[in-house]
Amino acid sequence: TLRGWYTPSKNGAAVMLIHGMSANRENVLGVAKLLAKHDYGVLLFDARAHGESDGEIMSSIQLDGMAAAQYLHSRPDVQHVGAWGFSMGGLMVIEAAAFTTTIEAVTADGPGPATAVDMPAYRNFQEWMYLPYDMAFFPALQIRTGGFAALSTKDAVAKITPRPLFLIASDQSIELPMVQAYYDAAGEPKTLWHIEGIGHGGGFDEYAGHLDEYEQRLTAFFDGVLLKVS
Repeated sequence: TLRGWYTPSKNGAAVMLIHGMSANRENVLGVAKLLAKHDYGVLLFDARAHGESDGEIMSSIQLDGMAAAQYLHSRPDVQHVGAWGFSMGGLMVIEAAAFTTTIEAVTADGPGPATAVDMPAYRNFQEWMYLPYDMAFFPALQIRTGGFAALSTKDAVAKITPRPLFLIASDQSIELPMVQAYYDAAGEPKTLWHIEGIGHGGGFDEYAGHLDEYEQRLTAFFDGVLLKVS
């Protein structure tokens, strides 16, 4: 059982929001408020093994996003469904959209890797220090969870096309080249916004100074897809 909150839609469209690892739905309340202010329905839920949701490990993450999309699609106030996710949540919405066309538009802020294939080339000594961890982490992840994700993130973004994809990356050392690689692997239409001078998740942090632009870009993206004439 996944537990969450829903604010009904006033414009016929709704967006699911998925938080990052070791967090919960409260961590994305800021994004929920700005979308609700623009009349979007908003679904926030705790990912499995997080917050108040059931489960002990993260597994089959695309299924949670697919279930959330199906829930939104079944609601009488919703005609169009979008998805936004941060970090692990960004990976989750990408993976879910690769398996269901119910999700019509995807925003992923700092999405993480699903497999070792997604990791960018090491560029300096500090990043090479991650090599032993990466060599152990991804095989162990597959064994422990029975398959954390069915696709690499690069393969998953390619399956989203022709639905629009909006990727956001910070200046965090490994994040920008990784998200750039996802962008390169994706088909059109796609957009990449590199927010300079911030860390992971700084774009929607009200204290980092980018929230107004974040709101403008995010709502313009969803408006252009989800509020189109049916």
